[in-house]
Amino acid sequence: MGGGLGATSLGLNMEKNMAKKFREKIEHFNESLKPYYTLIGMIIFFIGIFITSYKILVKSPELSVNVSKENINYPNSVNEHYNKVYDFFMKLNPDSALKVDANTVFSYLLKTKQNWIIRLKNETDKTLEKINLRIINVSDITSWAISSDYLLEEEKTKVLGKVKFQESSGVVYLSDFVNLPPNSSMSLYLWGKFDESLWNDNIIVTYDGGVGIIEKSIEVTGFKAYLVDYFFEIMFFLLLIFCIVYLYTVRGKFSEVPNAQKDTGINS
Repeated sequence: MGGGLGATSLGLNMEKNMAKKFREKIEHFNESLKPYYTLIGMIIFFIGIFITSYKILVKSPELSVNVSKENINYPNSVNEHYNKVYDFFMKLNPDSALKVDANTVFSYLLKTKQNWIIRLKNETDKTLEKINLRIINVSDITSWAISSDYLLEEEKTKVLGKVKFQESSGVVYLSDFVNLPPNSSMSLYLWGKFDESLWNDNIIVTYDGGVGIIEKSIEVTGFKAYLVDYFFEIMFFLLLIFCIVYLYTVRGKFSEVPNAQKDTGINS
């Protein structure tokens, strides 16, 4: 009986000693990390900012919308040549159908001030359904066209027929929904006169389950282009340099403490 109690007591003491040693190791580890708490916190902070920025800026939306805009400026020589042609038709036969055609062309040239290209891209591996597009604050539409990497010609004609312009409200819209297969795209070409918007908030694209994200496109050249192209690599490199410099600075400061204590002990 006494031997059994002694063995049990010995086992409990061993467990207590092991637990005590483990706690001592943890405390020693925590003490050794104290000088680097600030560094570790800053590293975690910057890594968090880097990951968050990456997810916000780089993560592709399900439906991306790219808008390209270009002003159309005709040279004066076009008007001069057109006036000569128009005068010729008027003298030849004022009631001719060619006069109507000439007026139509002239009106087209006067009203067509901009060309917009709106590209819808399905960035997923699933079909995006019930896509709807609206463009508000449109002064006039003179013509439009559709291009796609998956539509047949008759299908393009069908989608083209869905593009409508309500002049009284100044809205270009789709009269019926369209679907985009996985990883496919469709571009809508518009010619006319549009009211400019800095953030393209006059273009609204929705689909079943979400909203299309309009991409901001900026053209940069020279040194700025390198900064934009390698932004994340540069940020990571600067963060790495900061950590290395900070680490060696902290080590240098704390390595001076034992030497100072040692010198104090000798002098005393």
